[in-house]
Amino acid sequence: QVVSLDGSEQNDLSGEWARVSMFESLSAAAGQEITPTTPIADLKKIADKVDIEIDHPLHGKYVEELWEHFVKPSLKGPTFVVDFPVDTSPLTRDHRDKPGVVEKWDLYIRGYEQATGYSELVDPVIQRERFVAQAALAKTGDPEAMKLDEEFLKALEFGMPPSGGRAVKRNQLKRRCSHALASASHASTARSAAASTCILSCTPWLHRLSTLSASERRSQASHKMPLRCTSLMVKRFQSLA
Repeated sequence: QVVSLDGSEQNDLSGEWARVSMFESLSAAAGQEITPTTPIADLKKIADKVDIEIDHPLHGKYVEELWEHFVKPSLKGPTFVVDFPVDTSPLTRDHRDKPGVVEKWDLYIRGYEQATGYSELVDPVIQRERFVAQAALAKTGDPEAMKLDEEFLKALEFGMPPSGGRAVKRNQLKRRCSHALASASHASTARSAAASTCILSCTPWLHRLSTLSASERRSQASHKMPLRCTSLMVKRFQSLA
């Protein structure tokens, strides 16, 4: 299960993939304990020492920016990163055992985020609080802040079962498929056909994803669409091995 990208560096995707906690890995790399309760003033001092400029009111933004500086470059093999801050994950459920973090993972390969998964927040009261906080950030000019979505909250109030989401990064998926096709072009006809089928099968979904409205992304059909493509993508790439 060794994959070669750009015809140069090889990546071993076999075996059990690593799993690291964002706060624990950051603490080890920064040389001091960093937790969800660490004051922003202390995080700012760490950022200043390594010449990182962070101008944001959220504690989680400081943690994530510092993590990207100290830890992210060291992630070479496939690695699941878990325990993300609550305030930067407004649609994600609080961790059932660990206060201050949410139930979310991001998959990194060669230092790039390739996929994400999380437990959906289905409590309408908590979700409203999160949206209100996001709306306040939006008023300050934060381009990443979310709006107060009354339709979504109304749907939650009717009731929503425990749910989860997962996604593959669209641009990264296209790049991976393209590399697979280029590599397979020098191999057998069967392998080339498999790589081509992967791209042809996923491209319609990728185009559709880029045109979805917010309401469409919340619909049942839209949630199933990326799951079907992900499963198909995995099967197609397995056929290249």
